[in-house]
Amino acid sequence: MSDLRSLLREVVDEPAGTDAELDAIRKRSSRLAARQRWAATLVAMGVAVAGIGAATLMFGGHAAMPAGQTSQPSTLPSPPVSQPSNPGTPPALPPKPCTAEQLSGPTDTAFVQGATQSLAGPITVTNRGSEPCLLAGRPKVRILGPNGVLSVKLTTAAPVGPTGNGGITIAPGQRAEVNLVWSNYCGPPVRLGKVGFLLKISPRQRAFVVGVTDGGGSPPVCGARKYPSTLGVSRWSYPGA
Repeated sequence: MSDLRSLLREVVDEPAGTDAELDAIRKRSSRLAARQRWAATLVAMGVAVAGIGAATLMFGGHAAMPAGQTSQPSTLPSPPVSQPSNPGTPPALPPKPCTAEQLSGPTDTAFVQGATQSLAGPITVTNRGSEPCLLAGRPKVRILGPNGVLSVKLTTAAPVGPTGNGGITIAPGQRAEVNLVWSNYCGPPVRLGKVGFLLKISPRQRAFVVGVTDGGGSPPVCGARKYPSTLGVSRWSYPGA
C-alpha cells in the first residue's frame, strides 16, 4: 500500500511525460494492485483458517457439517445398569415355641421297671397344630395321684438324653419326647392307673396332664425313707433318639 502511495505521489508531482512513460506507469500500477489483491486474499484465508480452528475447539473437535446435512449423534456406550443382586430364597423364619394347645391330648406315657427298682420311660407328645413348633430345654413335670400332687422331688439328675440347648422342631403330626426316671417312692400306696404327669413345657404355658399306659403297675420301690422320692427329666428329643 505504501508503494502505491509513492507511485501516485510521483505521478502527481512530476509533469506528464511521453506515451511510453505513461504506459510504464500503468503497468507498474497494475502489478502493484495485483500484489495488493493477493496479499488481501492470503489475509482472508488466514482469518478463515483461524476461525475454523477456534470453532473446532469450541465444539469439541467436530468440524462443521456442510449445508443440507445433519450431524449424526455419536453413539456412546451406555453406563452399566446396576442389577439388584438375586436375593434367592429368603431364609426361613425360626419356628415359634410350641404351645400347650398344640401338644395337649390323649398321649400316653409308658414306664418300664428297671434293675434299680426305679421306673423309667418317655413322656410322648404330638404336634396337633398346623405349623411347626420348637421344644427347648427341660419341661417341668409333677406327678399327680388320686389325692393330688405326690411328694416327689424334681432333680437335675436326668436320664440319658440330648445335652444341647437348641431344642428340636416338630412338624404337624410329628412326635417328641422327654425321658423320665422315677425313683424311691415311699409315699401312700398308689396304682399307676391312678397316676398322671402334669407337664409344663415352659413358664409361659399352662400345664397339661399326660396319662400312663400301664394301669396295673406299681410306683417305684421305696429304698430309703430318709431320702425323698426323685424324678429326673431329660431334654426334649425325637422318639428313639
